[in-house]
Amino acid sequence: MKFIFPIFILLSALTGKAQSCTPIGGIAYSNICAACPSDTLMLDDSGATASGVAYQWQYSSDSIVWSDIADATTIPYSFTPTGKYHYRCIIACPEDSSYSSTIQVYYESSCPCFPQYAAPNPSIYWGMQTFILNGSSDTYIRDSDNVDSFGFINKTCRAPYIIMGQGMNYTGIIYSSYDYDYTWENQIWIDFDDNGVFDVSEAITALFSTDWVNSVNFTLHIPSSANIGLHRMRVRNVQLQEIGTGASNMTPCGSYDSVYYDTTLDYFYYYWGNTFDYLVKIDTPINTGVASINSFLEIRLFPNPAQNNVVIQIPFINDNDEATIYDITGREILKQQINSEKTIINVAMLREGLYYVYLKNGAQTTVMKFLKT
Repeated sequence: MKFIFPIFILLSALTGKAQSCTPIGGIAYSNICAACPSDTLMLDDSGATASGVAYQWQYSSDSIVWSDIADATTIPYSFTPTGKYHYRCIIACPEDSSYSSTIQVYYESSCPCFPQYAAPNPSIYWGMQTFILNGSSDTYIRDSDNVDSFGFINKTCRAPYIIMGQGMNYTGIIYSSYDYDYTWENQIWIDFDDNGVFDVSEAITALFSTDWVNSVNFTLHIPSSANIGLHRMRVRNVQLQEIGTGASNMTPCGSYDSVYYDTTLDYFYYYWGNTFDYLVKIDTPINTGVASINSFLEIRLFPNPAQNNVVIQIPFINDNDEATIYDITGREILKQQINSEKTIINVAMLREGLYYVYLKNGAQTTVMKFLKT
């Protein structure tokens, strides 16, 4: 990718006369949220409106100093990423210009491995059903959209990012559907050096088991030396074809236990299970806004981002419970009654972009947001 200094391409320069328009910046988004050298990154802008406008994409390493991307004057615009940058689009006309929202795309110097399992459809029957992790500054992961027969779901576009501080411990829960005849193990890593490899030193939990139970609490530790910024986190769940203890560290990529594997047996193949990748934000130590695990068992909205439907799940219902969806301008888009503990809302007709959900549940009002893609 080739960069140049900022330049505005105005329609009047092409037509020789001024045009009247009022540009609206819209919401910038990308086809992927975590990129590597083999990826094609596509930038787009939802809601950028005006007649007779020109576009110019920009990049920044700190979201303060911006430069134009050479020849990036279309919506959408595709290119090969070369680093971890923020992006935005200038929507310009002769009289005025406007900026889109800013997005950040994570980048790794090599592409991470695709986790392997011995079963052809490793999570079609068993594996993690819900992953919960509480962070700092009132951020968390509360994720139940985990059914995927291939055993891997890339959740790096999940927003907002969970925030965790250097040198701090955080707690979570895994809820699972299991075959109790075998050994089930879990482990979590963060790629702190952004090289696309989950090293043993980057494991932020010890190996922990979910044998004979449908849920397990865990604690992870962020090293004091962890690099500040966005990083990829991998959460992996595997079933070993044997009752017993596996290695002290799981492999984040392969389909068998590298320590206990015996080429003459299948006891320690990673047969069933699933793996999820998220983006997490590491910051300096943060001692505020760390929620309790119990608070995560109340109200949930998923999937996020969403294409066709969002699901609102609540622990109990009351008379006159309702969900109202607003766009980023505060305009009410739709309203739906909540008549069950799990309500599906069709959002297929919505334009791509960010939306807010105001959920009235008895005397409690909860505000959530989701990205429509």
